[in-house]
Amino acid sequence: MNKKILIAIMAIIIIICAGAFALINMQSGNGASINVDANALEDKGNLVVDSEEISADNGLYSSSSSDENAVLGKNNGVLKLANSIINKTGDTASTGDDADFYGINSAILVNTNGSLDISNVKISTNSKGSNGIFVTNAESSGSSSSNVALDGNGLAESSSGSGSYSS
Repeated sequence: MNKKILIAIMAIIIIICAGAFALINMQSGNGASINVDANALEDKGNLVVDSEEISADNGLYSSSSSDENAVLGKNNGVLKLANSIINKTGDTASTGDDADFYGINSAILVNTNGSLDISNVKISTNSKGSNGIFVTNAESSGSSSSNVALDGNGLAESSSGSGSYSS
């Protein structure tokens, strides 16, 4: 079989599976039980965890700038985030590949062996090129979540084959 046709078929299968996953999670009410009072949260802007371990609770993390993540974990950074809201607006100014394959402009980006553990978190995206959670260039499955709601373009994505996101 022609290599291009095989790649196209694989891409279609992946898209269908991602859509089915999103539909199942929407129907099961995944995230309907998120109970975070936005009025009780401190606005903390964007959060970058670089080569350190941080536990954060009751925060409102956001970015309206182009090609900036609201939350970024990198260089073996470990983030434990709870009872928070993450909001991403601001269209990407980069090429589609930067947003689609590297997570530039995502609400949450975990890369370069970063690790993410989130619970009771609402993630909203409302801009071009803004995925909800994006994991790339990670060595192992270091991300976990419980009770997470995704709104807007909030798909959890993984790139480069070795990154992962599990819920």
